[in-house]
Amino acid sequence: MLNKSSALPGTARLKAILEDPDTILQIEKPTEKMQLAAVQKKPELIGHLPFATEKVQLSAVITSAESIFLIHNPSPTACFVAMEGILD
Repeated sequence: MLNKSSALPGTARLKAILEDPDTILQIEKPTEKMQLAAVQKKPELIGHLPFATEKVQLSAVITSAESIFLIHNPSPTACFVAMEGILD
């Protein structure tokens, strides 16, 4: 499944994500750096990243605590940080 975004080199893909975070949806296996860039700009994209690392999860919930409900398998730390954000 090769598409326009997958054919770009890594730095060009990252730049595309920074300009339009939804671009990550077209990338088959985005790197952690790409995932971080996307969820920092648009935290609800975490729901489309089933293998997001704890670092990516934390970035999403720090930006928007409610994004915890979109994470497929949230880490305990991400849950704790999200609950702190929701209760504040």
